[in-house]
Amino acid sequence: MNMDFYIENFGEDYANSLPTLGQAMVEILAFFNNQRIYGVGGDYAANLIAALETHFDVCPSSNEMHAAFTACGQAEVENIGVCLSTYTVGSLPCTSAAALAVAENLPVIFLSGAPGENEINHVALHHTVNSCSTWQTEYDAALGCFKALGIRAERLQGQRSAAQPNMAAEQFFRLIAHAYLNKQPVFIENREI
Repeated sequence: MNMDFYIENFGEDYANSLPTLGQAMVEILAFFNNQRIYGVGGDYAANLIAALETHFDVCPSSNEMHAAFTACGQAEVENIGVCLSTYTVGSLPCTSAAALAVAENLPVIFLSGAPGENEINHVALHHTVNSCSTWQTEYDAALGCFKALGIRAERLQGQRSAAQPNMAAEQFFRLIAHAYLNKQPVFIENREI
């Protein structure tokens, strides 16, 4: 978020009062009575863990599939479950549990870190976006996989220009509310905190 715009127009006190996306995510998940998050750390999940562990029990799992199925169990008992993974190599193993969540009408939040927009370019980040069988770099593999299961899957986007507000927190709220009210899983890739 470009804070200079808010400072110039509304003053420094106002700019300092604005919550970060991480703070908004904590408040939104707490609003829906979430108490814990199951997951596996990774390079792109580190910022999510840092933001969420201040309020929730972040329960480490032996692998992503284990975290995802545990979040399904959490959703059955507590009406919401949260699974945290890293970009692509972490989120793709969660699809078996995501299919279970669709079949069982479980409101599971599959939350994944993702590279920042300034990291996306023609240079491959790692093997998960540039396989040996294609010349094309694929940044939306996990989004496409979850969508193929019939799951609402979106990437939180940050502010596009200084003149536009950052709507990522509202987008996050709408996705969590959709999962909770419709008893369906959602997949959220997050590039910013």
